Amino acid sequence: MNKLDAVLLSVVGTGALFGHFVGDFIVQSIYKNGWMGREKYRSLRALSFHVITYGIVLFYFTLFSSFMFVGFSQLIAVLIFVLLNTVLHFCIDFFTSKMTNKYVSVVSSSEGFIPIKNENFVPWLLVIGCDQFLHMSIMFASLLLLVGGI
Repeated sequence: MNKLDAVLLSVVGTGALFGHFVGDFIVQSIYKNGWMGREKYRSLRALSFHVITYGIVLFYFTLFSSFMFVGFSQLIAVLIFVLLNTVLHFCIDFFTSKMTNKYVSVVSSSEGFIPIKNENFVPWLLVIGCDQFLHMSIMFASLLLLVGGI
């Protein structure tokens, strides 16, 4: 990897990571008081809505960061990157949302999730950590493919 590829990986990677943060945490948490996060473990509609909004946000931030650096010509590479991450995001969240639900309870539609008992917090956090590790690993590997394809 030359210096140009390393800089590109850093710039696009930062944009993609920020897009992941906004799409996976902020949008999911603020839309209808966290409806997607509360319901995605039992509703394919909520999970699909979460993943679609995640993909749109990821696309925007990844395209913007790559456009700043290499131009609009990399649209196909960005689309492949976003589609790969979005489809795999659905697969990961399909399982991890069901696992995390075992450790939390919906208090009310306006309050969202809270841990049921203190002893459930650590297993819940471990599932969230594994979820994010999987998302980041896939994102990193596909970023290397994206940079390699540029």
